[in-house]
Amino acid sequence: MEKVSWDTPTMAELYLEQGHKERAVQIYRAVVAEFPEHEQAKRRLQELTGALPGEQTMVFEEQARQFVNKVPGAMACSVMGFDGVAIATHALGGLTLDVDALFTEVATAAGNLMKLGQNHPSLGTMQEWTLSHDKTTTLLKAVNDEYFVASIVENDAIVGRARFELRLLAPEILKALGG
Repeated sequence: MEKVSWDTPTMAELYLEQGHKERAVQIYRAVVAEFPEHEQAKRRLQELTGALPGEQTMVFEEQARQFVNKVPGAMACSVMGFDGVAIATHALGGLTLDVDALFTEVATAAGNLMKLGQNHPSLGTMQEWTLSHDKTTTLLKAVNDEYFVASIVENDAIVGRARFELRLLAPEILKALGG
């Protein structure tokens, strides 16, 4: 998604006129995240989703926090759009890892993988992705065509447990998104 500005809601309204409600909601969420004092964007997001942005964000933050607390070795969890805009992220304190930067980079790559599946139907839609480094593993689970949930776990964590918990979390996130 292009850089969010105070005037970005105009683009969201154009998407609505064209029948692209999810894209409009995505834009309003990005505006509210960037400009929490933007009352028009908050009101419009509430009208479109039926939930107050703060309340909805708190739901996602709680889901991310519960994941990190539930999975031994989990360092962070984020609910994000494939456009790289995080809805909510929870990370353990004291990390030297730039969690937001890593998740943003993962979102770019994941978005490309999602497009690859869309452009080549014989592949099917991307469902999960695992990226391993020397010290951490990043796991991603698609929620729908617009959003995913990602986690970072230590390499000595039980990755299968983290993957399992992401599979359980994805439908909860979809429900909270209104899907």
